[in-house]
Amino acid sequence: MDVDLGPEGSVVNAPHPVAVTGFNAGAYEKIVNAIFELWSGLMPERALACSYNLEYLLIGGRDGRDPERGMFMWYDWMAGGWGGRNGKDGLNGTSPIFGAGLEVQPLEGQERLSPVLTTCHEFIPDSGGPGRFRGGVGVEKGAILQQAEDTVMSYSCDRARSITWGIGGGLPSNPHGVWLDPDGPDRKYLGAWFASMPAEKGTTFTRPSAGGGGYGDPLERDPDSVREDVADGYVTIARAAKDYGVVITVVDEDLAEYAVDAAATAGRR
Repeated sequence: MDVDLGPEGSVVNAPHPVAVTGFNAGAYEKIVNAIFELWSGLMPERALACSYNLEYLLIGGRDGRDPERGMFMWYDWMAGGWGGRNGKDGLNGTSPIFGAGLEVQPLEGQERLSPVLTTCHEFIPDSGGPGRFRGGVGVEKGAILQQAEDTVMSYSCDRARSITWGIGGGLPSNPHGVWLDPDGPDRKYLGAWFASMPAEKGTTFTRPSAGGGGYGDPLERDPDSVREDVADGYVTIARAAKDYGVVITVVDEDLAEYAVDAAATAGRR
């Protein structure tokens, strides 16, 4: 059966030697999110802000733990946040539009197969786009190269500048991107698209996945919902005041008990 792929040389029919590997998901997800936004204007009762996109980091080289110095490939993607919806917050730390049901890889399995040790894997506070209904929060994952030799890193996402947007007055989320030596003096941002960057034993890195965009004006969010977000670690006290105009006071931080200062909130809003 003949299939019409569209005009040769277009974005949907790129001939050799045009570089397209790794961007099949990126283009697909951008188109889907754009369609969601268009339909949100036609069916506002089912409106959905932009969701994060699939991203993946690849590290390859020789495994120094192996006496024969065999090759290894650490191929990693993460969960992220979906957009806020009309009536509901976005989903936190879930699979991308590209792969419904896609799960993250078990860290223990990765560490057995590759000389890459995970140092953190956690939700990112304030990563969900602020809105009347908050975007889902993203995830940060950090690691360190151990007995790795002749190693290079590559990353694909393209959500560093074209970040996940909000709708109906909702705000965008955080951008994707990789940081080298995030806690050291030589901290360096590599962006959300690079290939074959040399790396060596002891290299540390971290990267956030984006949250979803927010839906609706953040100043219309229920203050108690903001308080719950602070208790859950999804929003910080500082950003509760800055983004939502909600002033939160600490009752018992160890028990995650917080209160809304109603008078201060009314004045700030």
